[in-house]
Amino acid sequence: MAFMSKIKAGDFNMQFKVKKPTYTQNNFGEKTSAYSTQATVWANKNVTSLRNINEKFEGDKLQSYGEFYIVVRYDSSWVGTLDADWILEDNDNAQVYEILSYIVDPRKEFIEFRTKMDTTTIS
Repeated sequence: MAFMSKIKAGDFNMQFKVKKPTYTQNNFGEKTSAYSTQATVWANKNVTSLRNINEKFEGDKLQSYGEFYIVVRYDSSWVGTLDADWILEDNDNAQVYEILSYIVDPRKEFIEFRTKMDTTTIS
């Protein structure tokens, strides 16, 4: 969180949709989720470290994933209901970032999300 104080307005150069899940059950009793957009925000995205780009097997597929810090300006209209099961979606390419944790700046100027993005690399 130390770098938050060094962010300038021009550093917010990406747009993300902040999405909240709604859970329902289908006809088989399985829990399903749909996401609704709570806000579209300008953001600053940074990779935590190249060492945090990892690979793992899920079933028969090799998955790579990276951890990113995404900083947005504080907005009281949706932050009050923010939860860790929300997601961030890149407005340009629809990449989904899972929220691992978040920190609200004590001055309530910024929110820093620690996120994870999964990408299938080998089938």
